[in-house]
Amino acid sequence: MAAESSRSSQSRSSAQKRELLCGHGERPVLKISGTKNNPRRGFWGCVYYEIKEECEFFRWADPEAESENPQVARMKRKVAALKTKVRDIEWKFKVAAVLGRLDEFVYFASGRRFG
Repeated sequence: MAAESSRSSQSRSSAQKRELLCGHGERPVLKISGTKNNPRRGFWGCVYYEIKEECEFFRWADPEAESENPQVARMKRKVAALKTKVRDIEWKFKVAAVLGRLDEFVYFASGRRFG
């Protein structure tokens, strides 16, 4: 029963996102805040923002975070950003390791010897 309730609320939430339109009748676009109070926080805004007269459509992408402590929400976003950085660095390290091994293989395959 609880699983059905959860699924139905998820499908309602998905339907609401699809039906979301700005004042121009267009789908809003996901933007990232650059303000001091909400750094890197996602929000939905008018597709015509800074292009032509905007309708001032605005909605946070994570509305449930509005009810929690702003410092906690900021820390959660910071943790998510740091996790992304870690994944990027791990990927670069793996690429560097593979390239290093490839370079070593080419060096020895060319018949060069130490000394």
